[in-house]
Amino acid sequence: MGYYVISSPIGNIGIGANEDFITEIELLTSRPSDGVVTPLLKRAEAEINSYFLGKIKHFSLPFQYKGTKFKQDVLRALTTIPYGTTVSYKTVAIMIDHPKAYRAVGTACATNNLPLIIPCHRVIKSDNTIGGFGARPDIKQKIIDLEVINK
Repeated sequence: MGYYVISSPIGNIGIGANEDFITEIELLTSRPSDGVVTPLLKRAEAEINSYFLGKIKHFSLPFQYKGTKFKQDVLRALTTIPYGTTVSYKTVAIMIDHPKAYRAVGTACATNNLPLIIPCHRVIKSDNTIGGFGARPDIKQKIIDLEVINK
């Protein structure tokens, strides 16, 4: 188990892991590393750095998320959104066969404990405005812009 902080173009990113899985990605973290740097955390660092350089478009890290069946359905759907594209919260609700649950999709995105790996930043409002984001909307826009440039 460990928590490791790396620098990135959007600020410090905290990576939490147990023995087998990445369990947490914390954007704009102010928490310090706990001093335990496992091979999985180093692999996560390498993949996140490659992502920001545009060298990878999908993460291959083993990850683990928790939540209700609905939340897991939402997060699973987010992993199918192509790199460099965005969809609306309503589109995600339709993807998981709950077409009127777009606000609940927003809540599931807001509580995503694995941003970047599970790309909640690719979900925007139906009017094409950015919508919310756990870190900050301007960080969400930076990540979207980075993907569009590196597409």
